[in-house]
Amino acid sequence: MPDLRERIEKRLQDEICTQYPWDEPGGKVPLECRPLMSRLDEIIEVISGIRDYSIEPYMDRIRQVVCANCMQDKHGYCANRAQNKCALDAHFSKIVAILEEEFRKDRDVL
Repeated sequence: MPDLRERIEKRLQDEICTQYPWDEPGGKVPLECRPLMSRLDEIIEVISGIRDYSIEPYMDRIRQVVCANCMQDKHGYCANRAQNKCALDAHFSKIVAILEEEFRKDRDVL
């Protein structure tokens, strides 16, 4: 059975990144998915450390930890987010749901 990170990465590629055009078959991850996939370890760490029924605490922490080290400027503005070119932002609720589901599966195995 693949480990937690591998399962999450596969699901995100299948359920989120396939919605964007790929540079070429078997090529690089779509531009919109690069922040999501290149910072996946940070995203997993942030999401795993929060338990809340509201999406806001997750988003606030992602913006502090992940977005601050990506394209976001010191004022919190991100051109990719503003132009809907960031899959992490555009599909955030679904991404959190995928991660939480995989975390549960991992806990159930233990």
